[in-house]
Amino acid sequence: MSLRTLPGAESADRYQESLSTLLRQLPSTWLVREYADGLVRSYAVQPRATQLPHQGWKLHLSAAPSEATSLCDCVVPFLIDAQASFKIMRDSESFFTINSGHAGATQVGKILTVYESPDYDLGTLARRLSLLWTKTKGPQVPSDLQMTGAEAVFFRYGVIAARKVIVDKLGRHAFTLRRPDGVEVPDVRTMDGSQPTWVPPPPLPCNPATKIDVDTRFYVGTEEFLPMVCLNRSLRGNTYLGISLKDGRSTILKIARRGICWSPTDTIPLISSIANTVLFVSSRPINSSHHIQLDSPVVIIWAC
Repeated sequence: MSLRTLPGAESADRYQESLSTLLRQLPSTWLVREYADGLVRSYAVQPRATQLPHQGWKLHLSAAPSEATSLCDCVVPFLIDAQASFKIMRDSESFFTINSGHAGATQVGKILTVYESPDYDLGTLARRLSLLWTKTKGPQVPSDLQMTGAEAVFFRYGVIAARKVIVDKLGRHAFTLRRPDGVEVPDVRTMDGSQPTWVPPPPLPCNPATKIDVDTRFYVGTEEFLPMVCLNRSLRGNTYLGISLKDGRSTILKIARRGICWSPTDTIPLISSIANTVLFVSSRPINSSHHIQLDSPVVIIWAC
């Protein structure tokens, strides 16, 4: 089934039309470039007078496909007024590809990127953006640090204006960062938000994105659970063998990462449950054919 025939396609079309109209109306002092890499299509937008640095901090704003039009209406005009240089996904298919992980696990959540520049203070922009875009159904950005107190704002230090590529022994290509001692090193994206030790501090206080893993206690409703052994890891989420700290019963815990899905309505289908088990969501039994909103990273629990 084509994405165009799915529910939400009309809203997706409105996003693409609104964004392209907004960018066409920019004066000649702005430069707009279109990029395409497979199913990921984006616009790079910057004032013509701006000279971006080779490397620096990048701000990533996460968003879900259903929030695309709001992102365009709320955030893009602000960035234009601020004379900021940014990149944004061009259409709904690109949203889905990025947030599903099909463009790479380290690209998840990177719907809009704002680049550090000598023409403005990235920290000031981040504070304003955290007030404009306070909440999102989009995923956390695994390669980044999360701005303290902000749900949708993330930072990563990396290449901005690429100038050199190196090839490792396996033939893999990578853009390079220059350390303070002048040595060129690969720009490596991690899955835990860690940044190179030699880079300057981020524009604002940050922390690694929160996550649930083995030995991390968490609540679903009023019941507390403890994952003990990881049974399976995937981009969409992890499955654990754990226990309920309420009564000690063994429990299979499936913990999804918010926003990582292909549905335009930002839901995950709850398919067949395990025999002789009861399916719970927030401690409330539901039919396994239903869909649920991804308002919490903990979405499925099979209690044995």
